[in-house]
Amino acid sequence: MPENSSDVLILDIDPVSGPLMRSLLGEAGLRAVLETAPDRLLELVKQHQPRLVIMDISFPEINGLDLLRALKTGPETAATRVVVVTEKAYEFEKTHAFKYGAAAFIAKPFNTATFAGQIKQVLTGASRDSAELCKRKEVKKLYTRPETDLRDGEARLTFWGCRGFGAVLPNEASAFGRQTPCVSIETPTSVFIFDGGTGIVPLGEKLMRQGGPKNVWIVLSHMHISHVAGLPHFACLDDPEYKISFAGACGGEKKLRQVAEELFYGSAYWTARRPKAEISLFEMAEDTGEVAPGVLLSAMGANHPSDCLALKIELCGKKIVYAPDSELKPDPYALESYNERLAGFAQGADVLIHDSYYMDQDYPANAGKGHSAVGAAAELAAQADVKNLVLFHACTSYDDNALRQMLSQAKDMVADNKWNFNCLMARDGLTISYKASQQG
Repeated sequence: MPENSSDVLILDIDPVSGPLMRSLLGEAGLRAVLETAPDRLLELVKQHQPRLVIMDISFPEINGLDLLRALKTGPETAATRVVVVTEKAYEFEKTHAFKYGAAAFIAKPFNTATFAGQIKQVLTGASRDSAELCKRKEVKKLYTRPETDLRDGEARLTFWGCRGFGAVLPNEASAFGRQTPCVSIETPTSVFIFDGGTGIVPLGEKLMRQGGPKNVWIVLSHMHISHVAGLPHFACLDDPEYKISFAGACGGEKKLRQVAEELFYGSAYWTARRPKAEISLFEMAEDTGEVAPGVLLSAMGANHPSDCLALKIELCGKKIVYAPDSELKPDPYALESYNERLAGFAQGADVLIHDSYYMDQDYPANAGKGHSAVGAAAELAAQADVKNLVLFHACTSYDDNALRQMLSQAKDMVADNKWNFNCLMARDGLTISYKASQQG
């Protein structure tokens, strides 16, 4: 180490905390130099080669996290250990500080009695590195949660969110609910969730309150905001007892991992925090796989802008198909139209949950936008010979009377054509239970 080097270089513009840190380290026998000009940090580290840099990340004209990243990626400075000491100690800043290479993160105001000892630990390599700091902590179980009320061979389908985000949020209440897409299928051993719209928030609260299976699958039809907006607030993510598997379309604008990082750690979500649950990510394509004993999950590309999937789950002798964003748009020039492919995918389903965004008279003006009319959804249900059709994702500008008209129109089509399936309008809280003895 050069003669003019120091043990610690402190970068802090605060007139109190900077001198205080230098004094505390001096009393502990460490040589510390204080610098108050952020734009000189890289130059000084190259020149003096300190063993450690202590730096704030809150400066008036320079982004401190960018400065940290530059320090840890520069060929002459990357090996320098860095401790972030800052008043801006939100989870976003902490997560990104570790991501960019910080060895430790200390919030201001810090404990003057232990501060020098913490710094010595980092210098000696005895401190926990960023990866260790991010590990889940073991949490003792303080109470016994009730077991699930479902028995072997039983399943429960629940709608937690059925609408979308419009240009503006409606002011009026709706008997059908206003939450964005989220549907759950519960079994005695697992919970399968289709989409993570705002409806997943009350679902998470219910699971935490009532307990039950800790094995959760969250399968995302696509990454549009109305389908993922609730994920950062899903309560089960904060419970280390949960094992949560995320699955969704791969490719397109963003990979699933990138979406997850933005949702949980991105600045667009001010409450973002690192999940404590055990998380796994699975990218999906058109395929079928067993995701739990006796549970098959299938995917088919859906006719909607961006990488979008129609999903099918087969369990407990039942088949549920979920196509929340799916434009039924026959192509007379295709050897096999999208409608025919989707009808084959949904053939014989116990429940078909399908995009019914528009009333029939409104569809022509909106053709090509990625959503279906209610009449087209009913025709698909007949073609696929399903038992129940749930009209889903109705236009946010429609009031309750319009939704009732849509349901009435679908039922009239069933009656007029002598089709053999039931029609329901999706609403928040709608539940369909399947008992082991049921055959249809």
